[in-house]
Amino acid sequence: MTAATGSAAREFSRLALRRALNQLVTMELTARGAARWQLSWSDSATLRYPADGFEDQLDLALDAAVADQPDTESLRKLVLAP
Repeated sequence: MTAATGSAAREFSRLALRRALNQLVTMELTARGAARWQLSWSDSATLRYPADGFEDQLDLALDAAVADQPDTESLRKLVLAP
């Protein structure tokens, strides 16, 4: 089996980086108390973000951070917001 090259390798790397950034953001927000895990006896744990719509903003910010022309401003603002 050969390694992916070109655009296939770039897309694979982009997904791996996005997943890792999402984990880092989750760890930072929970460490600061800005997000919390809600446990359930009957279902899986759910991450509660600091505000309504935060998850949608985070998805857009992560996409922008791993784009061909990366822009991390919105991600930094979300993570560093008081």
